[in-house]
Amino acid sequence: MSIAQLKLQENIAEYVIYVWQMQDLIRSSSLDTKILFKKLGLDDTNDPHSEERNWLAGLTARMKDEGVEKSGNTTEVNNILAELFFLHSTLIDVLKDSKYVEIYSKAAPHIKGLMEKSAGKKNMIEHLLIALYGWLILRIQKKEISPETTSAMSSFSKTMAYISVKYKDMKTSEINSDLN
Repeated sequence: MSIAQLKLQENIAEYVIYVWQMQDLIRSSSLDTKILFKKLGLDDTNDPHSEERNWLAGLTARMKDEGVEKSGNTTEVNNILAELFFLHSTLIDVLKDSKYVEIYSKAAPHIKGLMEKSAGKKNMIEHLLIALYGWLILRIQKKEISPETTSAMSSFSKTMAYISVKYKDMKTSEINSDLN
């Protein structure tokens, strides 16, 4: 099983961020899988990473087919983002999930600040994931991160962790029992 397939099954937020990382790598490789595989050390066709190569080749092909060679998300990612926002709304407005309401209320002031600073018509969940992806990049680059940013990212991370668990439950039909 590829890394992406494992993340898709286990944690949807991690999956989206992973896809964004791979899309960035694919773009930096001019959508050339040979260059990409070489960058990732997957250029030996006899190695045990054929699932990774196949997944990356598929993602590259989807990016080309869907016209997101320079920027944007694949349809799959856009659909996941829409599902996650729908789930967020359901947890707040329909199920009134007390644990999620508590987690979300702690993140809400940070989310409001993020949304005020952000451009575009992305939904709140996409903004949270973009912020977490940016935070990951800053940490990889060993950049200094303010305590305020760290606090905000921690609240975003907790929010997305809870939604990811509920998303997995939804996909395995466990959340449906809450609706009855």
